[in-house]
Amino acid sequence: MSESSKFKPNVKQVVLKQIADKKGLVGDETARLDATLRRVGFVESKGDPEAVQDGGGPGRGKHQHELGASTDALKQRLENYEESYGFVPLTQADRKALEAGDMSKVSEDGQDALTLVGWVMKTPGDEVGELARGEYKPGQFWLDYHWAGKAEDAPAKKEQWMREMADYQRTHGRTN
Repeated sequence: MSESSKFKPNVKQVVLKQIADKKGLVGDETARLDATLRRVGFVESKGDPEAVQDGGGPGRGKHQHELGASTDALKQRLENYEESYGFVPLTQADRKALEAGDMSKVSEDGQDALTLVGWVMKTPGDEVGELARGEYKPGQFWLDYHWAGKAEDAPAKKEQWMREMADYQRTHGRTN
């Protein structure tokens, strides 16, 4: 088989494998982590990698990473992740867009990979592993480690998650 016809994983697949290897994930656990990533993208932007938060707010991209402090933290998390988990093969264009701080300019694959990187490095313990193993509920994980609102708004956001998941299941099916 020629080099050009060999399967080459995309950056999200590379990061999922790195996480699986480091956390000892088996079976469908990596798929469960990927499914949560898709669901968070749906809740945040209906899966639109070019999304800009309503009203021009700071959220950008599929997972609505905020301009400024959030993307600055993500840059540091990427550096720390690469020291512990291995190189993340982002394109130069994606690294440049991340450096500029606007996630809507990063490719969708890059956004997915960087969101996973962010989760792994933001969580204090093995919450990402627990999520993958089905021990941590996706909606609660989203509230605890992705959504960046005020604590008093959490009950309404939890209700939003439930509504969005009903829509997601209607449009994408239960297992997707």
